[in-house]
This record gives sequence, structure tokens and C-alpha cells, in this order.
Amino acid sequence: MTLQRIHRAVAALLLLFITAHLGINFYGAVGGPERHAAALDIVRKVYRVPLLEVVMLGAFVLQMLTGVAILRRRYKADGRPKGWAAVQAASGAYLVVFITAHAGAALNTRFGMGLDTNFYWPAATLQGGVLRIVFALYYAAAIVAIFSHIAAALHYRGSRVAPVLPAVGAVVALIIVAGFAGAFFDIDLPADYADYFEKMRP
Repeated sequence: MTLQRIHRAVAALLLLFITAHLGINFYGAVGGPERHAAALDIVRKVYRVPLLEVVMLGAFVLQMLTGVAILRRRYKADGRPKGWAAVQAASGAYLVVFITAHAGAALNTRFGMGLDTNFYWPAATLQGGVLRIVFALYYAAAIVAIFSHIAAALHYRGSRVAPVLPAVGAVVALIIVAGFAGAFFDIDLPADYADYFEKMRP
């Protein structure tokens, strides 16, 4: 099986998780922490099964490794990517960085600090201080990158929807980041989340 086929096969699996993850975050961003928690509890019954969790983490690692390998191969063969190839390369590269950092932070928060990675975990990073701007851009760029990466893949399959997807991603990113920042309702951070993230703020 070629690298491209492995990458596509794993992408189909991960797309289920990513869709659920973004859907829950969107629901929580407009509905609040309680609704976010209710939706998260349902999904966690599946992906928090230890074996499936290991498989999912392995799938992300495999996806990143194959993606980097494909990018290097294409760069050597065709030079610097242009057009949709550049969109695909740039979005993929950012997702490698984001997933590595985000997954590492989530595992450290959950197992190292004993905090649940629920609504209040990302919300705490967006509540105050200069660092909230960094986190807002960090989260928003990841969402736009997901939509852009999918758009590039659809473009090469002849889809007419592809050009619209990055803009859709930008709107989704704006709503999610705004919701977790408290634009639609007041957010009362639990003390342990406030204390944990207070150490990160300049």
C-alpha cells in the first residue's frame, strides 16, 4: 500500500473523531459548559475506551508521519508547492505542530495534573491576559487548517465545494473561539482551572 493510500485510509478514521470533536466544541461554544459536558460524556464512552484511545493516538502519529513523508517526497520531485498543493502542505504542516502540542498538553493535563480536559480547559486560556490572543490564534488556525486540508483533498477529487471550505472553517473557528472566550455567556472558571492556567499568563 502506498503512502498516499495509507494517509487517506487513516484520514477517514480520524475524520470521524475530528468531526465529533469540532461538533462538541461548537455545541459547547454556543450552548455553554453544561451542554458541552453532556455531549462530551456521550462521545467519551467510545473513544475513552483504553484500547480505542491507544489506537486513536497511534492513528494520529501514523497520519502525521505519512503526511510529512508525502510532503518531503513531493517537494523533492516538484519543488516548492503552489496553489492547492501549497494549501495542502501549509495546512498539513500546521496540523502536525498543533496536534503534537495539543495532544501532549491534553495528556499532561489529564494524567500529570489530574484535571479533566473539559470545557474549562480551553476556556481558561481565553479568559484574560496577553496569552489569550496567542491561544485564540492557535485554536482558530487549527480549525481553518482542518477545513483547508480537507478542501485541498476534495479539490483533487474534482469537488466544487473545495473553494468554500476554508471560509467556512474561518466562521466555525470564530464562533468556537468566541464562545470559549465568553462572548455569548458568562464563564465562571472553577478554581483549579483558574489556578492552573494563571501560571501560564505573563
